[in-house]
Amino acid sequence: MAHSNTGFHLQDPTTPQRPCPAARGRAGLCGLAVGDRRWWCGVFAALLVVSLFPLEGRAEDDGRFWMEKGSRKTASIHKPGVFREMVESVGSAVVNIEVSIKRRGAFSGEKSEVGQGSGFIITADGYALTNNHVVADAVEIVVLLADDRRFSARVIGADESTDVALIKLDGAAGLPALALGSSQGMGVGDWVVAIGSPLGLRSSVTAGIVSAMGRRDVKPGEGRFYSNFIQTDASINPGNSGGPLVNMSGEVIGINTAINRLGQGIGFAIPIDMVKSILPALRSDGFVERSWMGISIQEIDGPLASTFGLKKAGGALVTQVDPRGPAFRAGVREGDIILAFDSESIQTSEELPWLASVAGVGRTVELAVWRSGGRQSVKMTLEAMPNQRRSRPTLDEPLKSPVSADLGIEVRVGGDSGVFVAVIADDSPARASDLRPGDVIVQVGDASVTSINDFYKFLKAAPAVVRLKVQRLGATRYVALPTR
Repeated sequence: MAHSNTGFHLQDPTTPQRPCPAARGRAGLCGLAVGDRRWWCGVFAALLVVSLFPLEGRAEDDGRFWMEKGSRKTASIHKPGVFREMVESVGSAVVNIEVSIKRRGAFSGEKSEVGQGSGFIITADGYALTNNHVVADAVEIVVLLADDRRFSARVIGADESTDVALIKLDGAAGLPALALGSSQGMGVGDWVVAIGSPLGLRSSVTAGIVSAMGRRDVKPGEGRFYSNFIQTDASINPGNSGGPLVNMSGEVIGINTAINRLGQGIGFAIPIDMVKSILPALRSDGFVERSWMGISIQEIDGPLASTFGLKKAGGALVTQVDPRGPAFRAGVREGDIILAFDSESIQTSEELPWLASVAGVGRTVELAVWRSGGRQSVKMTLEAMPNQRRSRPTLDEPLKSPVSADLGIEVRVGGDSGVFVAVIADDSPARASDLRPGDVIVQVGDASVTSINDFYKFLKAAPAVVRLKVQRLGATRYVALPTR
């Protein structure tokens, strides 16, 4: 299971500092006498600087359990050995992840597979980040440090929709850890470094620049829904998945996750700000409970915008409103154009799903809506997305029925109703259908599924091809599944 993917520029100060003149009278700032008007001006200036630039590492009561910033200063790339110095300071916290997987084939019984990827430690007691696709379906996880120490690990929380997983190294203490920076401050042309185990080659380092920000039109793999990638030309290869993309201060600004196999120098990383927004939930609950508006939307281009009386394209055009959802109750209508979500301007329709999903269940937000040629304000209380998984991932949940084994799928307890599709075998009839891991099956044929036993019972009585009704990220769709 080899997996895919994966500034800084401050010149060193060279201007000599002028020494302070000798102090005269009572000791004061830079030798100025206390009470001197210049002394008070100096005090005011110092207080202003402190207020504008608070000390790093100040604790905030926001669920944060990782280091927010590193202690290294940004370095000039023109200084000899600057990459070496930065990599030496962060490389010990980058790890190789080996996983053992047991899959049930459609006709071949259970088979074992091994895979590998990358990750990085974020706390001294062994919390580490990687991609969900690196550790998904694992029955055993072994983490190998740069100093050859080995730890068994377990999944603490996982989010398939962003491809992020939080793992914990058992019995770990005093480990090196990376600081999480901010992807928001990165820009095209900034230097970045990718570290990981491409093709199994541990502790490999590549450097490049940020090629693009905000790539939302990239959808690698099944189950991935929320995308906002950092594109980089730092060399990324299978096995780099889950490793860090760092800036020249040694701070993580992304998790390497995908590559374009048809091109060179085109890799993608999950922005670390996106990761930080879900980390507390992954640690405390094991999953991300997403909030929901209950609408379908589409992009709006210039010609279409003009038909609605907008001067330029922008926002998200509402094409459907679910009568069971909060948007319907708030008065949102088909044909509305959502221009802002809780003061966040919506430039493209792809920005809205992420904002709505992490805003919080029960939170009341204000929408700026374009309707009938004018701008209006709509207040809406968000609700929980239907049929989302609400349980911690486990390392080993074997198949519970020969029926699901024949189809090549593993199902587990779902959300509010139905069953959750956990695994689809590569050589199975289910793989050839449109069924995906993460789907929640709520109907088999015309029969509603309320338990795993229901699912098995209805499948046994099903015809050669059965219709499944599934919930996928809040939307409903139908899938035709061969049963024999």
